Amino acid sequence: MRRIKCGDDNDPIPFHGYRFPSAIISCAVHWYHRFNLSLRDIEELLPERGVTVTYESARHWRDRFGVQFGRAPQAELNVASR
Repeated sequence: MRRIKCGDDNDPIPFHGYRFPSAIISCAVHWYHRFNLSLRDIEELLPERGVTVTYESARHWRDRFGVQFGRAPQAELNVASR
């Protein structure tokens, strides 16, 4: 199973039609779930990467793509336990 990484341009999750590149969206959602950050924290961290977003954008990405990010570690766990 392939891990979803920040900056991976070949993400299996469809980001087509969004204003920001897939690397930015995947980083925001990954940081939210992996490090238990608040949406306001994500809003403060992304300008360090040169991107200005609102916490509402991060919330929308979390709601839209969060489930798919949550499934990736679970799938890896199932493969590792075999």
